[in-house]
Amino acid sequence: MPRWTVQYVYLDETGNTRVSMDTVEAESKDNALTLAAKQAPAEEFMITLHPESEEQLLGSVRHKAMAMAGKIQKNFIPTEEDEGDEGMEPLHHSDSMSRTYPNRPIAAVGIVIIDEDRILLVRRTKPPRQGRWSLPGGVQETGETVFEAARREVLEETGITVEIKGLVDVVDSIKRDDQEKISLHYTLIEVVAVPVSGKLAAASDADEADWFPLKDISDMGLWSETVRIIRLAREKLNALNVT
Repeated sequence: MPRWTVQYVYLDETGNTRVSMDTVEAESKDNALTLAAKQAPAEEFMITLHPESEEQLLGSVRHKAMAMAGKIQKNFIPTEEDEGDEGMEPLHHSDSMSRTYPNRPIAAVGIVIIDEDRILLVRRTKPPRQGRWSLPGGVQETGETVFEAARREVLEETGITVEIKGLVDVVDSIKRDDQEKISLHYTLIEVVAVPVSGKLAAASDADEADWFPLKDISDMGLWSETVRIIRLAREKLNALNVT
């Protein structure tokens, strides 16, 4: 029987954000999702579900489900994307448009998480910056404020709860194909944060997460805008007397 790893993100009785892990055994992804929802630790929660074995992972999809008062809304995202096919559209049913070749810019958040003299980075599994070290972050969801989206994305991708300290800058990330058509267009809202609690564990759209010395960011092959934003974020924390 195939095994599936489940990550729950939920609020406890005191209103604090909690993360827990579990496994379920099920023949199909839909059955696994149903079982995971039934054994959730709270009435309102978010699930990240993926198969444990590499054989299951290939050709399958990752499932992120929001369950509110017992109702599950499914949001399917492919686990693999073909970089050679710019026209390939992710199966993202909760969005009103595709993330590739969009008809308008997509709002997303990037989070600079600084802990004294080190910074938290993730290796992305999806565009933009696929396969490269970058800041945690992702697309803002309907009904979320920018800071709410930032806290959720960090928790999903790293397992860390953060406190947002403020806005750093806004960055345009635009990619064109060989025919000069816009294949990707994100409006990246960059914020700075400090860690509060949690155990570092990569998940969701990140396959790795780690702390790096701030002094090394110029030599890591990061996007030039990422380096600039990190430096601005450090300056902002210094101005706020946050070390």
